[in-house]
Amino acid sequence: MTETVSTPQLEGILGRIRYRPGGYSAVEGTIAAAIIEDPDGITRESMVQFSQRQAVSTGSAVRFAKLAGFSGFRELRLAIARETAPSPVPGPPPPDGLAHVL
Repeated sequence: MTETVSTPQLEGILGRIRYRPGGYSAVEGTIAAAIIEDPDGITRESMVQFSQRQAVSTGSAVRFAKLAGFSGFRELRLAIARETAPSPVPGPPPPDGLAHVL
């Protein structure tokens, strides 16, 4: 009998934040939880707003972004925004020929 073992989904930045093998310090855990619980929230806030809402220093927010592999908080926000952006809905195909233009 074969047993199936489930592994955590590690794709994308949110997966990497969720399943960090070494764990997090208390402050890092606060930041990680906030991002996982509301990834859209971090994309709408400045670093100062996010830090104040989470009661952490802006330095902690920058250190967390670097821990996640980014050069700073802005790059972390942009990566999360790209990852969570809705897929574009395909539109109708472009019209054929010039008859539609005239």
